Amino acid sequence: MDQFTVLVIASCSALAFGGIIGLIIGRASSSPEQRQQLQKNLDSTKRELDSYKDEVTEHFTRTAELVNNLTESYREVHQHLAKSADTLCDGNELSHRLETPMASSALEQTESAEAPSAESPADAPTETGEKKKSSEVEPPKDYAPKTDPEAEGTLSENFGLQSGNDEPLQHDPTKTADHAKD
Repeated sequence: MDQFTVLVIASCSALAFGGIIGLIIGRASSSPEQRQQLQKNLDSTKRELDSYKDEVTEHFTRTAELVNNLTESYREVHQHLAKSADTLCDGNELSHRLETPMASSALEQTESAEAPSAESPADAPTETGEKKKSSEVEPPKDYAPKTDPEAEGTLSENFGLQSGNDEPLQHDPTKTADHAKD
């Protein structure tokens, strides 16, 4: 046999022999009372964890029930209000108010106030030329509106660029700060 093979076999057998002796010493040094105590601690911790899991499950089950009850109560209130509105209010007036709540409140305000002497900015003509009612609310624009219909908009590819008639600038790298000679 080769010397390397003998060395490998000897080291493997020494490792196995040492492992067996270590197990024997480890078993002999730990008493049965200590093992029983560790097993009791493990069982106790497992029971506590199971109890905690049960409490969490019960908590979320109860929370789900309460949220469902709340949803059902809200639905009942909504149905009650809709039913009462149908029976107590004039159908045409109610549907008109529900369709345009801002318009009805603005109409009531305009009827109680005097007629304005000048046209307000809200009544100014829109881009299409028709007048806006003061009760209409225009959503904010996410672009800058054009002042002239013929002008290029801010989203145009050529917005803010100079025409191509200008001569290109000549750049001399020797005159920049990092290349300048003292």
